[in-house]
Amino acid sequence: MRPVIYDFSQLADLQEFHESASLDLWIKVDTGMGRLGFSLDDAPLVAAQLFGLKGVRSVSALTHLANADNLDQPGTERQIKAFLRFTKEFEFTQLSILNSAGVAGFSEYAHDVVRPGVILYGVSPQIGVPAEALNLKAAMEVKSELISVKRLPAGSSVGYGSTYTLDSDSRIGVIACGYADGYPRHAPNGTPVLLNGMLVPLIGRVSMDLITVDLGQVHAEVGDVAVLWGADNPIEMIAKLSGTIAYELLCGITSRVERVVL
Repeated sequence: MRPVIYDFSQLADLQEFHESASLDLWIKVDTGMGRLGFSLDDAPLVAAQLFGLKGVRSVSALTHLANADNLDQPGTERQIKAFLRFTKEFEFTQLSILNSAGVAGFSEYAHDVVRPGVILYGVSPQIGVPAEALNLKAAMEVKSELISVKRLPAGSSVGYGSTYTLDSDSRIGVIACGYADGYPRHAPNGTPVLLNGMLVPLIGRVSMDLITVDLGQVHAEVGDVAVLWGADNPIEMIAKLSGTIAYELLCGITSRVERVVL
């Protein structure tokens, strides 16, 4: 374990450690994220204290980038340079700057340790840059199955609130998945679902346990697999249409969904 020291309240606790503890610590510096970490004004004083504590074997330093997902945002370079100026004052064991977006766009600042997150799922961490451009492959596939196929006449409404009305006679598929599983409740009409190699549009409101799709001319039967997102139905698109980000969908799959690790 290598504790990260980011607040003055932690310093008093460190004073209690015996000199035989041999702790390896990180100091976190806030260079512009505005979240955890010591300011650039306070960080030198804190670092000096950490190096002087009994029981501390090594001290490393890290920061977190706020806008690395936007390559047109100049603040990232400012954060990195400010952090590196600070680190020159001390003999830190290791340095860590890059999150997923940093790894993709600022790899020259990798230093000793990087902290990838969403990129491990094969999802692009950068705005406007598709996963394929970064040679990423989707590592998560969320799928369910078709549990009903029915015909409805033109003028029929679909789902809660009757918010969707069929323009013509249609074949409708019902899939066993909803917001209780982690599918985004605000996914709009037209959000793609992959069924038998074809993309079919979501219609009507997402329910707790069910979604409904217009099968069109796609041959489909009860029991067929529906891919809600995966390699051929990118999560980035589902997230964009739903007014959110891929990170939220990845983290939102609920415990009732069966996990299979391949």
